[in-house]
Amino acid sequence: MCKRKFSHLNRLVVHKQLLSDEKPYGCKFCSMNFRGSKNLVRQVRTHTGEKPYECDVCKRRFYQSNELKRHKRVHTGEKPFECSYCGRKFAESGQLTQHKRSHTKEKPYECDLCQNRFSYHSGMMSHKRAHAGIKPHGCDVCKKRFSSQPHLLEHQRVHVVTNLLSVIFATGSLHGHLK
Repeated sequence: MCKRKFSHLNRLVVHKQLLSDEKPYGCKFCSMNFRGSKNLVRQVRTHTGEKPYECDVCKRRFYQSNELKRHKRVHTGEKPFECSYCGRKFAESGQLTQHKRSHTKEKPYECDLCQNRFSYHSGMMSHKRAHAGIKPHGCDVCKKRFSSQPHLLEHQRVHVVTNLLSVIFATGSLHGHLK
């Protein structure tokens, strides 16, 4: 049993909830349960669509106050998270965390099929799609499909070069350069 003491009863109640597996706050729209009432409020808003926090610049609305705070950085240009390796700044802490992996070479995501490791979750998911043969990214020109957007973009360069060459030859732009 924990020996901590609290000056307010509500702090003791919250502390006990955090230490237990009890989740007394149930969502009336789905089967999810929560330890704290704030988490329940957040969940209910996803069902009701209530977005009580509004940006005073663009009027976009948000479920949570921290989402609004993060969004406001788009307008202010504030970048409070700085890389300790190179000094580059970011608007969100997650962006900094991902950026730091370019310095540390950390690869925390592992494919459970081949044990290949990745710096980014999205990279691992794209890799897993390749294992499964899933190719959600399609070329608008030739309809060829790819497991990742970078592979699609690399492929699309072929069409750019092909189109450029056909324009050059069609207009005779090379005529003066040929002997």
